[in-house]
Amino acid sequence: MMDRKPVDYSVFVLPTTTVVIFGEVTHNTSVFKDEFITALKALKAQNFTHVGMEMFPSDLNEKLKGYTTKGEHENALNQHLQTYWDHVPLARQYIEIIKAAKKLNMKIIGLDMPYKNHDSHVCKAKIRENCKTSSHAARNTHMTEQIIKHINQGAKIATFMQYWHARTRSAIEPGIKILLQKKAYHRFLSAW
Repeated sequence: MMDRKPVDYSVFVLPTTTVVIFGEVTHNTSVFKDEFITALKALKAQNFTHVGMEMFPSDLNEKLKGYTTKGEHENALNQHLQTYWDHVPLARQYIEIIKAAKKLNMKIIGLDMPYKNHDSHVCKAKIRENCKTSSHAARNTHMTEQIIKHINQGAKIATFMQYWHARTRSAIEPGIKILLQKKAYHRFLSAW
């Protein structure tokens, strides 16, 4: 990556911002993960309380809570990444994100829908244009609901996900940014 000045997140993130969305273009690059870890320090200073991650489904939230509060379940979280993210050579770096969040006393939440539910949303039509939904769209809806649930409980959330979850991919796959706007959550910032 080219040398550049560090991002001053206090300039971009207003005090009223409740969600910051970071999207990595590909899961196989460390630069996005490194920048997110850097951003967490600045966001914590701006009273952000939670880190939401696509890489962990919401049914792992009890384990993530145990990791955050008591240092438990690190092996289970590593095993999760090895089982479901083994196609991503740099998946181990997601553990570095949750370690950084834990060090900052930020709560970690899994945003994705439980993996056992993914197949029930796969479009089975031979012509993609005939699909009314997709697993990607269902996952985006679930992640949006998780974000809103925590905002409604007073959280300020820095989220980390693949770029195409944040952005709209197609007419049947609205991104989380659009879904938050439709639900009248306008106090957020998308950062790439």
